Parts: sequence; C-alpha cells; structure tokens
Amino acid sequence: MDKKFVKELDRDERFEDYYQQMMPMVYSLIKKWNLRIDRDEFEQIGRIAIYEAWLRYDSCIGDFAPFAYSYVSGRIKEALRENDLFGRHHVVYDPVILTGLSPLARNEEQRIILRLWIGQSRLTDEEKEYVIGEFIHGYSVKDYAERHGYHLNQVKHLRESAIKKLRQANGYRSDMLKW
Repeated sequence: MDKKFVKELDRDERFEDYYQQMMPMVYSLIKKWNLRIDRDEFEQIGRIAIYEAWLRYDSCIGDFAPFAYSYVSGRIKEALRENDLFGRHHVVYDPVILTGLSPLARNEEQRIILRLWIGQSRLTDEEKEYVIGEFIHGYSVKDYAERHGYHLNQVKHLRESAIKKLRQANGYRSDMLKW
C-alpha cells in the first residue's frame, strides 16, 4: 500500500475520535447562545466547522481543542450574522396572508380574509383605508393620493406607518423594520 494512503486512513480514524470529543463543545455553544430555533442547522454548521478545522489544523500551533473551539465559534457566529442580515431584508408572512397581499386579492375569499386581518390590526382608520385600497383595490401610492386628496408624501408616510404596524403585529422586532 501507498504510504500516503495509509497516512490518510490513520488521519481519518483520528478525526473520528476527535469529532466525537468535539461535538459536546458544539452543543455547549448552541446552548450558550440559546439557539433553540434551527438547532439542527447549527449542529450541522458545527460538524462542518470541526471538519474544516481538522483540515486546517497544524500540530505546530498547539492543541486541537482550542483551535477547533475558535473555528466552530466563528462559523456559528458567521451563520447567525447571515441569518440576521437575511431577516432584516426579508419578511416572512403566513401563506394565507401572503396570497392576500398580492397586488390584487384574487377572489372574494381572499378579500374577506384580508379585510378581517386588517380589521383586527391596530391600524388607524386612515391606515386601514389605505391598506384596503392598495391590496384589495390595487391603488398605487399616486392613485390613492389623487383619489383622496392627499399629497404624495403624506400617502408614503401613511403606507410606511401601516406596514410598520402590520409587521409589529406579526411579531417582528423594530430593528428588523428597516427598508
């Protein structure tokens, strides 16, 4: 057998041992940062990070455990940052509401669902009227301003405050409400 191949097999066997020893560290990081949502995803990120750390590890720099800890910690933090950036730029709605918020509610059932949802929200009467106009009747900001005698900037402000309140009603943090 080729010496290089034997060396790689030995290295792979050692990795299995280290991998089993390092997984509690991944679990502790997940627990430390209270990552209950998508726990499986962060465990997988930790597994991959352990493997990447194993590939990059050089015994001259010290023990593997501290090196792996910093590597895994960095990868999980990077994933959290990416998830946070995604969450700031994308809003997830309930599927029924999402179909209701299409440019025009497609059928009477969707219009009823949307009207009920808007009625239960904490919007002012003006904001409710605007949301119904935009999402049920399909008015643009300009159309709405002309029909109701508002300045364009007033309608834009009305739209922004209505959307902000609707997002907050669905449990979104205010720091995620940036355009």
